Amino acid sequence: MSAIGASVLTLVFGAMTFHLGLRVFLLEISSALKFDIVGLFDQEALMIAVPAVGSVFGIALAITFGIAKRKQIEISELHRLAMDALETIESDIKRIAPDQKWKGTGDWRKDISRFLNEEISYPEIKSRTKAMLEDVRAMIISRPSMDVPFHNNLVARISEFLTKTQIEFHPVFHLWLNRIAQLYFILVLLAAPGLTGVFVQMLVIFVFQGLVVIIDDMDHAVDTKVTLFNSKILDV
Repeated sequence: MSAIGASVLTLVFGAMTFHLGLRVFLLEISSALKFDIVGLFDQEALMIAVPAVGSVFGIALAITFGIAKRKQIEISELHRLAMDALETIESDIKRIAPDQKWKGTGDWRKDISRFLNEEISYPEIKSRTKAMLEDVRAMIISRPSMDVPFHNNLVARISEFLTKTQIEFHPVFHLWLNRIAQLYFILVLLAAPGLTGVFVQMLVIFVFQGLVVIIDDMDHAVDTKVTLFNSKILDV
């Protein structure tokens, strides 16, 4: 739990720093002008808006989190099913052609691990997958009984798995989530001035910005550049 908390804190630290700086900036401007800028806003009206906007935003994040988490689980399941189908075909090939020296699919398995860690691109893994399947097909071409498990199980499973990794929310959606989050944090800043308001705002940023970050990470299943959680995508 501490590792996850540290990761989230690291990832939302930028948002915390920005809004703390904005709060200090407003205080300095107010002090220089001898005019309370925050006082221009009706605190009672803001206290109505804060829970209303926060509730809607929280519900949106919860729904989105569920969708992204479900996709993460599905990718893990599809990965395991694809590996099981490949292992079954490999075992059959070794039984029907025990005298032939077949290199197997070890290289492709390594490529898949690299793909999940974004070390190779999707077009590249597709190309290597096609070559691997052609190699398997060459080994079973004389065995018509293996056509069905090859096409309907192995090829379908691998294709479904690789395709699922590329299905993501539109980038505009993640941009919208981040913009709404920043606007909401500013609303909290205006509604909760003072030292207590600082702690309240930091707590809100940790919860909401942390969820935005985690959702973004889970949605980009094989993109390690997005956040720090991707390496655990198959550990569900």
